[in-house]
Amino acid sequence: MLRNEYALTCLFNSVQQIIGRKRLQKTVYLLQQIGFPYAGKFTYHHYGPYSSELQAEIDRLVDYRLLSETYNNKAYIYKITEDGI
Repeated sequence: MLRNEYALTCLFNSVQQIIGRKRLQKTVYLLQQIGFPYAGKFTYHHYGPYSSELQAEIDRLVDYRLLSETYNNKAYIYKITEDGI
């Protein structure tokens, strides 16, 4: 959904990066609870709220090169790219 992808791009423009997939999921969930315009559905998973929709949208943003995804032996790091700004 383009609206969700736009909201996520705006989020990353504000925070620049998020370290960790769990932190990404929890951040978007908590922001959604206070009015952030992300329309994906969350369910309870092993480590808290999880949305497969959110992960798919993040993967698309990486494919579009609006976000970068790197792994540093401990966590995934998501950053906004020049194309995403």
